[in-house]
Amino acid sequence: MISDNDVIELFKELGMRVEKGKGSYYFHVEVSPPIGNGPAVSIIRPSPNSKYYIITMLLEVDKSKMDRSMIRQINMELAKMNVEVYMIPPEQPSTIQVAKIVFSDDLNKNELLNTVTLVKNASFLVYNILQS
Repeated sequence: MISDNDVIELFKELGMRVEKGKGSYYFHVEVSPPIGNGPAVSIIRPSPNSKYYIITMLLEVDKSKMDRSMIRQINMELAKMNVEVYMIPPEQPSTIQVAKIVFSDDLNKNELLNTVTLVKNASFLVYNILQS
């Protein structure tokens, strides 16, 4: 089982920037590339009793450029990647949240790193769909 401290140490060991996240969660860190202003992936454990982590990224969207076909395409592509997608508000989103939940029981460093990479790549896919 991986601990909160293990999460922090893993990404520091990889040379990533690890910062305390905003919000009222028990554990919330944002992991981003060491240089520049790269995208941050949040790793959240809502309460001390939570036995899972939420790995997530938020994307701000220009509502005027979103249409039903784009929303459908994003939903279909992210379903193929086996990640959750939440559009807020659903009809014409201004924010898109990509997320994956992993349980801390039997969670190892490779699985955590793979999940962070999955969420980051899914978010890049959304970004590219929005730019096309």
